[in-house]
Amino acid sequence: MRERFVILLMCAVGSSACNLFERLDQQKPEPDVADAAVMDVTRSDFASDDATSADVSIDQRSDLVTLTDANGSDADVADLRPPEDSSTPCDSDATAACDALTTDCQVGMCDDATNECVTMDLDDGVDCTLDGLGCTFDTCEGGICSHPVRNGKCLIDGECHDEGDRNPSNDCETCDPTVATNAWAPASAGRSCSDMDGETCTDGVCDGAGSCQATIQPGSCLIGSTCRADGEISPANECRYCDAAAAQTQWTYYPDGTPCTDEATCTTGTCQQQSCTQEVEPLSCYIQRTCYLFADPNPADACQVCSPPDSQQDWTDRAEGAACGTGCTCESGACLRNNGTPC
Repeated sequence: MRERFVILLMCAVGSSACNLFERLDQQKPEPDVADAAVMDVTRSDFASDDATSADVSIDQRSDLVTLTDANGSDADVADLRPPEDSSTPCDSDATAACDALTTDCQVGMCDDATNECVTMDLDDGVDCTLDGLGCTFDTCEGGICSHPVRNGKCLIDGECHDEGDRNPSNDCETCDPTVATNAWAPASAGRSCSDMDGETCTDGVCDGAGSCQATIQPGSCLIGSTCRADGEISPANECRYCDAAAAQTQWTYYPDGTPCTDEATCTTGTCQQQSCTQEVEPLSCYIQRTCYLFADPNPADACQVCSPPDSQQDWTDRAEGAACGTGCTCESGACLRNNGTPC
């Protein structure tokens, strides 16, 4: 094989050399390198019209071929050895530095042509370092170890949640991967929640914006942060009550004339202008929450009496000179003796 390569090279010397090596290639057997290191051929052995005496020497140990002319001078030398690589190979330090660039999803290597580090991305989908979370994949993407969230899962504040899980601190926020996989999403409007107001007459309902709103149960009122049953009368005013059908957050007043509590035996209670008013019987007085009959004297002043035609809520003075006791008459509302001293 080497002789054929020499022949091709030597054809450039001249037609005689080309003819010589063609005949050499046809007639000379492949030498045994172990038996002879150099093969000499005399060109005169293959004389032709333009032949001159020359020797060809092939050194099979060094892959050199030498053509010697009749004067003993080297006419040409062919080197059969492969050309040397002129690039600078990576040294050990560069190789070590490049190896340090190797990650789960990239391989660091040294480029022999430039003696510089390059990286090669591993195929997308190759497994990489686990992040310890059951709701994520651990896979290479574009040379980076990524941890995408699995379908039907959320990863919020470093914790995994299933689709539909509620936010532990807000009943009206939920894991909804169709909205976001890394944050809570508002729960649908109307979903029940804990309103945290402590009242027995309210239910919590999500408003669809992430907040829990307290709704008053049917048949109840929530007035002044206190639950009231339907029809319950106000402790402070018996002429107002809870009417859940009319208003659940404020009192409803009875119409005028509605009976209310009778304060005394001589009165009849009715609601008038949002308060309970006592109507006194015709022949009675109701003074300082005490009933008096017609002409009853004032226990503290004998010159004052109950006179319903004049007033049923206050005392009425007796006429001047009216007797108010033995030897005593009323003078300017005071009961006096004839000498002007009090009786």
